[in-house]
Amino acid sequence: MQIKTPNKNNIALEQNSAGPAPVNAAQNQIQKETNPTIDQTELKEQIHQDKAPTQNTTSNNKDESTQKGILKIIRDRYPNWCNSIAALLHSLAPALPYLPFVPEKFSKMVDKAAVIFSKSVVPIAMLHNSWEAFVGKRGIESIIKLVTPALLYTVPLHNFNIPYGLHSSVKLILDKAMHKAPQRKEQSFGQNFKDMTQGAKNLFGDFFAGKGDWDLNSTVFAFANMLFGSVGGYLFARTERDSWPAKIFGLIRNIGGLVGDVNISIVGDEHEKKAGRLMGLASIFGIIQRWIPDPKVARIFSHALIACDDIGFNIWSNDSKRRNDKVEEQKQETLKQESEQKLKEEIKQRLTLHSTDEVMQAAA
Repeated sequence: MQIKTPNKNNIALEQNSAGPAPVNAAQNQIQKETNPTIDQTELKEQIHQDKAPTQNTTSNNKDESTQKGILKIIRDRYPNWCNSIAALLHSLAPALPYLPFVPEKFSKMVDKAAVIFSKSVVPIAMLHNSWEAFVGKRGIESIIKLVTPALLYTVPLHNFNIPYGLHSSVKLILDKAMHKAPQRKEQSFGQNFKDMTQGAKNLFGDFFAGKGDWDLNSTVFAFANMLFGSVGGYLFARTERDSWPAKIFGLIRNIGGLVGDVNISIVGDEHEKKAGRLMGLASIFGIIQRWIPDPKVARIFSHALIACDDIGFNIWSNDSKRRNDKVEEQKQETLKQESEQKLKEEIKQRLTLHSTDEVMQAAA
């Protein structure tokens, strides 16, 4: 049998039309033994070239990326600067009256602006957190985050921490329940509701069975005290600062808040620890303001309370966005792994085809 030797022109033609191929099977085997990755590297480059987007597609992708970049900046930065401005106003308001060169009219204007800003602009950032929870298909969390912006309009400055307490009491339980929930690739309202309720049921079950550690016991204690103190304060002393119902319910609410803040400062992540310190300071100011007879001095602590709470509460409540980002990162990682697996399979298929062609050429 006569073995046909392909000429150089045919080899060049085959390389241009079917990709890089060795001259014969023997050379191919030597090449794989000396550099086993060269074929795969060349095939990867060829596959990427085959799948490279056209110029129009690239232009459209750049436009979409620009739009997404702008939206991401707004999404990431808006709640932060919103609450920072509120904290600045609440820090200036109690200090300006004691500065001799500041007109009294201007001091009152800043005081009023701080209250208006906290009642109107800050709730928009809170609504953003509620929307993030809704986008993540966590219905209970989304509803709970509407409590504070809804009730802030109905209370004076010294009782701002009542709506904050109502939200925080339930959020403590939800956070612990979600930590116990399984991590799912696909999110749904029904499944998240089931996970949260089951997690809360297990949490309270462990507590009443005496299986709780410091984290669990302090969470349930903080939840019960904040919820009872906030509901009682809203129902019986919504506009009052230093009446006995306001003092008692305020004390219960803020002791619960302080315990919860200390707990997340110890066991929480880096964001929760920052928020816990600020909100813990706010709880202390909340206790002090109700036992000071002079309303002007008490108002200093009321402003200081909200200055700390606005920043801490924003850091803590912004976990809705962080949860969504984590889910998105997991999805992207899954897509990356699937893409890599498909690439490996395509390389394997093309290598198989090359090997078949070489055997046929050798047999010819």
